[in-house]
Parts: sequence; C-alpha cells; structure tokens
Amino acid sequence: MNEYLSPKRRGIIGLNRCFRKILSEAPLEGAQVAFVGSPSVCLPFAEMMAYAVRDLDLHAYFVPNAVKEQARSLTYVEGYGFQLGQKMFPEKFDVLVIQGGCAMPGTSVKPEDISNLIEEMPKDKGLIIGVGFMGVFDKEHWTEKVRFDYIIDCTVDPVKVEKFLR
Repeated sequence: MNEYLSPKRRGIIGLNRCFRKILSEAPLEGAQVAFVGSPSVCLPFAEMMAYAVRDLDLHAYFVPNAVKEQARSLTYVEGYGFQLGQKMFPEKFDVLVIQGGCAMPGTSVKPEDISNLIEEMPKDKGLIIGVGFMGVFDKEHWTEKVRFDYIIDCTVDPVKVEKFLR
C-alpha cells in the first residue's frame, strides 16, 4: 500500500498531514508555492493547507482560476490564520498545487491553462500536487492531460444532519 494513502489519514486532518508530508520531504527551503483554484470554494482550502506547513520556509500564493495577474500572496495573520495579502505572483514558483475546483465541470480553467503554468516552473525541480475530492481529477480526465507528481484525493463520508426539537 502506498504510504501516502494510509487508511489512518482521514478527513481534513488527513489531507493536511498528507500535504505536509509531501512538502516536508522535498528539498524546498524558501520555495514559492502557488495554489491554483476556483475563487471562494478553493481559497479556504489553500489557506488551510498553507497553515499546515506554516513552520516550513515557504511562501504561499493563491491564483484564482489560473490567472496569474489576479494572484495574491497568502499571509499569516496571528489569531486569524492565513489570509489573502497583496496582489502579486512570484517570478518563479517551485510548487504548483492544483485544487480540484479547477477540474469541476463548468469551470473556466482548462488543463491547458495548468500546463502553461507548469511550463513556467524551473526545469531542474518543481513539484505539481493535485488536491481534490471524490476523484475529480480522474473523472474529468485531468490525470491524462496534466503532469502530476502527487494527487491527494479526499472522499466525503455521508453527511449526517440531526434536527433537535426544542
């Protein structure tokens, strides 16, 4: 069994631990990490994953819909966690985190947009990580069109709702 797919890694904590394990094992000191995702839905996950690696020497950015000109830094704010910072995109980036919202049907992001970003990465290093839910990258055939180094795929257990009468 692949060590990254351990059944003990479940839920949001499991996602964060897998993400942290991948980044902490790579030689990425001072790395620029670009999270690419759909606005609103993916941003909180990018902030959460940035928090999971907050003690590593990394610099994080959020790139909505793969549009570099709209990228913003992710900055740690004491008492609030990671928040959107200044509008900027690094000259070079070492890690590209492609979030599942990019691959959802109806999004404006195409695999070619991601491939164009990958072309801008340093050739000698660079890590491409997909983070999605419920097999979205496979279902939408992104695994055939984008060069991933890792995919972290989360599943959602059935949702339980209880109503309490008062």
